[in-house]
Amino acid sequence: MQKNYPLKTIQDVEANLQVSSKKAVIRVAQAVEANILLAEELFELAISNRQPLAWRAAWTFSYLADCNSPIIERYIPRIINALLHVSHHGQRGCFYRMLSHSKFKAEEYSELLDFSIDILLKPTIRASHKFYCLDVLEKFAVQIPELRGELIMVVEAALPNFETETLKRKGNLWLQRMRD
Repeated sequence: MQKNYPLKTIQDVEANLQVSSKKAVIRVAQAVEANILLAEELFELAISNRQPLAWRAAWTFSYLADCNSPIIERYIPRIINALLHVSHHGQRGCFYRMLSHSKFKAEEYSELLDFSIDILLKPTIRASHKFYCLDVLEKFAVQIPELRGELIMVVEAALPNFETETLKRKGNLWLQRMRD
């Protein structure tokens, strides 16, 4: 049973994240919003190789993004950099989800564009990563309209290999929005 003590240090946060639960993530997110100094240490944990704590810390940031926390905005460049370099599927999924909810200047992140195209076209990549990847690619298509045609061709090429009906629906809706 988890104790209900205040989370004031990164050690408290790590102890709380020993359990994989949304309740633990929400508790850490609340502690980070109450004490912004914890955010930096939590982010360092989120980009580390200390599994499973690293992906649980990334999940916390993903939850903060879902809640539109202003904390996320300051981490966007580092979230993008982490996405490009982490190999753990849980962390990568959380970072993609954060970006799907976030604003960033697409013209500053050409490496993210190339990475996302590769992710979408690889058959071995998880469907959830492709799901949020479509959101990221839409940001590029909207912000840099001259890319729209190329991105439409990429999604059309990837669509037949999408693993789930939900992903196929999202891909078709994405194409419809881009063609309008």
